[in-house]
Amino acid sequence: MPDGNRLRSYDTGRGLTAFILFAILAAAAGFVIPLVPESPQVLSGAKLALEVVDRADRIILGCSVAGIVLCVIRKLIRK
Repeated sequence: MPDGNRLRSYDTGRGLTAFILFAILAAAAGFVIPLVPESPQVLSGAKLALEVVDRADRIILGCSVAGIVLCVIRKLIRK
């Protein structure tokens, strides 16, 4: 952000929120798939997307946990 003649950057912490949401999505996909009805066409597409996430849940959870840890470490280092 501009401050007079200097440029300042601020850490808004948006990365941590995204990693947490992806971890929740990956963990909950297997439980949500049977609850999604197939009657509207849009919901069948959402169900298919959840099935893809469910099949790759270990990779997504691993990357999300690594991202959360790195975000926390980065926050601790910057203080």
